[in-house]
Amino acid sequence: MSISSKEHYSQYFYELTYNSVYEGSSLQEMHSILKVYEELQDYEACEGINKALEEIKVMTLSNFIDKINYIHGRLSH
Repeated sequence: MSISSKEHYSQYFYELTYNSVYEGSSLQEMHSILKVYEELQDYEACEGINKALEEIKVMTLSNFIDKINYIHGRLSH
């Protein structure tokens, strides 16, 4: 598989992961799917899934921190 094809394939799983979470899949479910692709040694799929999950975790944490700051009157804006 060429580098361009690998990047496109990885990007597909990256976007698929975002869409799956948006549509209601839990992070735990997505980690289970990641493990399946790890067992299949499909590292490009793993790369896309893992990248999306790491970003989603940070966004969720940021939203949580913003909410806590809002509750405590420490607006970050």
